[in-house]
Amino acid sequence: KIVFDLEEKVNMLQLKLGEQSQRFRQSTKQVTVDEVVEGLGENALVDFISFRGEDDTYRMLAVVINQGEFSFFEYEDLEIISSMVMELREIVQDEGAEDEDVKSVAVELWEELWQPLTEGLGETATIFISPDGLLNVLPFDLLTDDDDSYLLENFDLRIVSSARDLALEPLPAAKGELLIIAGPDYDSDKILKTPAARKVTNKRSASVAQGARMGSGLRGLNFDPLPGAEKEGEVIKTVADTKDPNSDEGRASTIYSQRVAEENLLRNMSGAPEVLHIATHGFFLKEDEKLKKRLQGLSRGSSSVPPPADNPLLRAGLAFAGLNANAPMLGEIDTDNDGVLTAMEVLSLELAGTQLVVLSACETGLGEIHEGEGVYGLRRSFQEAGVKNVINSFWEVSDAWTQLLMTKFYDKFLTGMSARQAMREARLEML
Repeated sequence: KIVFDLEEKVNMLQLKLGEQSQRFRQSTKQVTVDEVVEGLGENALVDFISFRGEDDTYRMLAVVINQGEFSFFEYEDLEIISSMVMELREIVQDEGAEDEDVKSVAVELWEELWQPLTEGLGETATIFISPDGLLNVLPFDLLTDDDDSYLLENFDLRIVSSARDLALEPLPAAKGELLIIAGPDYDSDKILKTPAARKVTNKRSASVAQGARMGSGLRGLNFDPLPGAEKEGEVIKTVADTKDPNSDEGRASTIYSQRVAEENLLRNMSGAPEVLHIATHGFFLKEDEKLKKRLQGLSRGSSSVPPPADNPLLRAGLAFAGLNANAPMLGEIDTDNDGVLTAMEVLSLELAGTQLVVLSACETGLGEIHEGEGVYGLRRSFQEAGVKNVINSFWEVSDAWTQLLMTKFYDKFLTGMSARQAMREARLEML
């Protein structure tokens, strides 16, 4: 009876939310294959699906949809592909690496991963890709074909979190400013000086606080300053001040950095920004295996209770002002402005209609790998919050390279070019 009543209440709440929120309706809408095909139009889709085989090894299936035609390819050995992805990651992060170093690995990865799909893709120029597992951290643009060309040079590759996204109607576009949050002061003690935080501090000994700092999980987070990120924000602000196809005064923009680059800027917005650029550290923590094992024993009837420690949305996030100072007391002080914005918290942000979010940060492209479910991560959370396009950096690269790329991108985007096309052209110019 209690369970039935709770289910009825949930159904009623969903009905009310559905009536009021297009965003909620989209997140719960059942999508058919025919709707995905229709949404593709003249374009193609590669949907990668990870699964565990009968021999208990991880495998992957690629489903190609092109002009209404379907083709399939199964990858039986993911170890080779996984090792190549990680090797490519290391080379890209090496500032001393040459173009040929990248291509030497990228062409082998193309042969293993992409070449089997070329027949099904034909000559289609625009290809949507729904990655799974480790492929969520692969920059497909860099794959190099047998003609020694990057895929970026010959195809317009568009990453989607799920094939179902192609069948959804876009939310009404937000009209507003470009909001820039860049280079937070992670050591800011502003929150610790509040009465509530001081009360918590007085209850804790220095040894306990130090122990928490050295521990694992969120309380063990500690980040170095990112002066290049603050400079990046300033460069983007300068571009925005001079670029707007509909105004002689430039695009309205606001920048927050250092101590004022706080988490609650996103929580207290009066309306969704048209564009949100965040340049900071991102993180994705490993599971706490000990806690997971303790919680996995919980069950109710024949159904297991999912352990909260196993939720990747609680272990992924972005760092804001004060994180280093607040870390030992995370969970005990104001969670709305503690310097940690988890992917779970992103889901509750009012970003419906935001046209673009750029996550220019170290490690934000990395995510937890789960069979079937794959990487949900920050990108998906922002999309669920109502954002149309999410661009995130996959690996750490030089400040100078990032600033130049972002300058080229915003120079094009702020004069009317679509986000996807602007980023593609900016990357082509950087080759």
